[in-house]
Amino acid sequence: MAIDWDEIRGQFPDLRYTVIEQFHRSGHEVAIVLVENTSVEHDCSSVTLECECDYEMEEREHEGRKYQVHCRDSGKCRAKRDVRRHIVRRSRKRYGDRWESLGIKEAVMDVQGRVKAREFMGQSSGSCIYAQEVARLLDYELDEILEACAELFVEERLQLNGMILWDYEVRLRFPRQVQMVLVHLSDEYGTHYESIEVAVGEQTEYTRGHDAFGEVNYPEMDKNILVEHALKPVIAKLTGIAAGSDVSGDLRAVIESDIPADLDGFAAAHPEIDRAVFAEVIRWMYRLVLEQIEILEKMATCQDPPKKIVNMAIRSLELLIETPASW
Repeated sequence: MAIDWDEIRGQFPDLRYTVIEQFHRSGHEVAIVLVENTSVEHDCSSVTLECECDYEMEEREHEGRKYQVHCRDSGKCRAKRDVRRHIVRRSRKRYGDRWESLGIKEAVMDVQGRVKAREFMGQSSGSCIYAQEVARLLDYELDEILEACAELFVEERLQLNGMILWDYEVRLRFPRQVQMVLVHLSDEYGTHYESIEVAVGEQTEYTRGHDAFGEVNYPEMDKNILVEHALKPVIAKLTGIAAGSDVSGDLRAVIESDIPADLDGFAAAHPEIDRAVFAEVIRWMYRLVLEQIEILEKMATCQDPPKKIVNMAIRSLELLIETPASW
């Protein structure tokens, strides 16, 4: 059974379907298709691999409401998998010599450029490509691709969003060790360190980690700087707060205090690190603890959450100091 593209276009009038290439496997149609959404002004087009399974629907009814459901799982379609493998092999044959001559980093950038230009090379999502798929195309181990991506990130040319290759976003980023400290103080409902980076960047107008922390401290920072000037002072302050009667109120008072004024010794020892940026990192350490308290108070999932959360935060920071190899 062939795909009736005219019928599909009629069902989805806001989408423009352009069939680029068609394949047939045992009478089953598979096609590379450019799908464009004409209802939005920005470009959200995607080149994808479609087959009959994607459009085989049946009508069902529940409580008087009719709706359409897929009859088959296209992700398990043998014909589609066979065509995808064929396209990967074809791409290797077409560009393999070029990729080999470029070397791994530039080959990764070449693949990313082709995907952005809407070239389909077998990727599971037409508008982007996963690192695992790049490894398969370039015939490298995944670890080698990830190492190349890490170098391209330092060069501010490419970043990974999870395992998806992404254009590098110019914004402030913290050294990895600062990120790890923030991760240890947050939870799944709290503010992610990337959101903190964006907030601090907007507040301080820094767009590069090198400028805010100095070349010597980015992307890797000496842990001792954090231990002596952030972790130990924060532990001491949290210990005092935990012993008080108004944990949340005391935390808010610290967050609203003039933290940069307490960093004179730090600024003298590390003039390459911007004092305002470092102060905001410390302020966010307290904010993340307060966030957890506020979340648990709303959920009412434990007794006396303020003191418990503060003591947990203290222990998390102590563990970082005790196990430097872990971060």
